[in-house]
Amino acid sequence: MINILKKIKELKATDFYKGIEKTPYEYSNKPLATCIKEKGSFDVLIAHDAEIIGRALLAERNREGKELNQEMYNKVRKNFFDLPTDNKEYIYVADTYSHAGDQAICKYLIATWKHGDELGRAIGLDNEAILTVKNAVKNSYMPQSNQAIQASGHEI
Repeated sequence: MINILKKIKELKATDFYKGIEKTPYEYSNKPLATCIKEKGSFDVLIAHDAEIIGRALLAERNREGKELNQEMYNKVRKNFFDLPTDNKEYIYVADTYSHAGDQAICKYLIATWKHGDELGRAIGLDNEAILTVKNAVKNSYMPQSNQAIQASGHEI
């Protein structure tokens, strides 16, 4: 019985990780993502791992054939903690969930990922709150571009 459960978990892990590998991360704001990664330190680790999480979320969404939702987000999070892997990147994702937390991960995804708005709605944010998150992240990492836009007299 234990061997059967172990085998099921291994098959689930193989399916989960293959889904990530074949799913690209599509940017909604690549300059912002690049700027965050250039900051180095903890930010680059969160960004890297958040992109893996985004790929996992999209793979799960595609597998289920429906929009992202809170249950899907929780399932992907749980999979990174529970499913066996020898891949250090995937092990680091679980560490990022533990140390950075959902808020930092979701902020990065909402601000830089093509499906960020959908994720925002899945975790309970309305369009105004999603825009607030995007602007806050952009203002934190790219403030000089906002100042240049304001100096030119255009709206942000």
